[in-house]
This record gives sequence, C-alpha cells and structure tokens, in this order.
Amino acid sequence: MEKLNDVITAIDDFVWGPVMLILLVGTGIFLTIRTRFLTWRNLGYALKSTLSKEARTKSRGEGDVSPFSALTTALAAATQKHVYSKVISNIREVKARGAYVILLSKDKEITDPSICDVHINLPDVSDEFTIFESVVIFQLIAYYTSVGKGLNPDQPRNLAKSVTVE
Repeated sequence: MEKLNDVITAIDDFVWGPVMLILLVGTGIFLTIRTRFLTWRNLGYALKSTLSKEARTKSRGEGDVSPFSALTTALAAATQKHVYSKVISNIREVKARGAYVILLSKDKEITDPSICDVHINLPDVSDEFTIFESVVIFQLIAYYTSVGKGLNPDQPRNLAKSVTVE
C-alpha cells in the first residue's frame, strides 16, 4: 500500500506541478484572446448584476436564486488528513462571509457545529478512495437541486442539439 501511495503521490506532484500551472494559464490566455476578451468586456455588467443592491433585493419567484445568493453556497469536502486543518480554516473563512456551507467529512460529530449548515458524514475509508464517495454525494446534490428547481436533469439547457440525445 505504501508503494501505491508513493506512485500516486509522484503522479500527483507531476500533474499538479508547474506543467499544469503553465497549461492552465496558457489555456486561459488562449481562450481569452480567442473569444476577443468577452469576459473582460462583460465584467462590469456581471459585477453590477451580481453585487448591486437591486440584484440582492429584487423580488423573485419561488425557487429562484439571486445572483448574489448563488455565489454564497459552498460545498466542501474535508476528507484527507494531510490537508484537513487547511480545509476547515477555509470553510471558516467562507462561513464568516455569510455562505451557506454543506460539509462532507469523515468526522462522526463536528467539534464546532457553527462551521457548516449541513454536515454529511462519510464512511471511514482510505484517503485515496474518499474521492469516489464524495463525487457520488456531490452528483446526488446536483441532481436533487436540479429536480427541486423543476429542471429535467436528463435534458440540460444550453447545449448544442448535436450533444443532446432524445
């Protein structure tokens, strides 16, 4: 098991090292140029529609989420021992700014319940495998959120006709 952990760590260090950083930044620059700086041209509108007083106070229909509220919901997974304290610190920061926090962790009980609004306890498995159970739970949250909003998760919006299958 130790050898497998060393191999996974070596692959992880390579994949998320300087090479990936260069690829991510390069892709961002390429797409920004390719879209003729669309994100920068519309930044003022996006900030205004999200942070203005009107956007926060405007009356909405049942089930609608304001742009401001959409930015203040956080899903957090504190599942790996070597970064656990850092993740909890980040969760505290997000919570202090008023976010609604859903936390996945291997803790049976949280010592400070004020750090999250909902706590989902994960079974205690090896750190390498917690990603699988976390992804399933996040997928279920996405599914039931979609259904709760009255959307059909089997027919996503804004996709080209060639992508959707009927």
